Amino acid sequence: MEPLGSRGLLEYPMTKIMQTMQAHKDILLNAMEIFAKKPLLDWQTRARNQARYQKNEGSNEIEESSQTSERYPRQKLDFARRKLEGENPACDCFLNNIVCEVLAFGHSKKSFIEGIQKIARGDREHNIRADVPQKCGSIKEQFECLS
Repeated sequence: MEPLGSRGLLEYPMTKIMQTMQAHKDILLNAMEIFAKKPLLDWQTRARNQARYQKNEGSNEIEESSQTSERYPRQKLDFARRKLEGENPACDCFLNNIVCEVLAFGHSKKSFIEGIQKIARGDREHNIRADVPQKCGSIKEQFECLS
């Protein structure tokens, strides 16, 4: 975002939107629960494709299609909940961060995944996200971890 100078244009509205969403996260998560119980067709398709991909790659994590269809929306809901709770999306505290988990879906066996995940985690010299603990101190800090 920096080369275009758009960070300033995005930071204020994104921070305000996240403040509002966090203030009403129970309502938002309850509304999203509907999608976990009755997933969107594209989520079901994505879950089936993910299961097929895992099967083709020889993973031992193959599940019945109904379990896969139920797990995928639950994962999406969990990612949303963690973001609303102020988690650093790139925190590598427990080697499971939101960004790297999302990237791993459907790409875990690709040759480029480790490099992309390394970029997502950032480095202490160039990115604040590498220095922020698992829980961001503020919404502004969470935004800075994403930018």
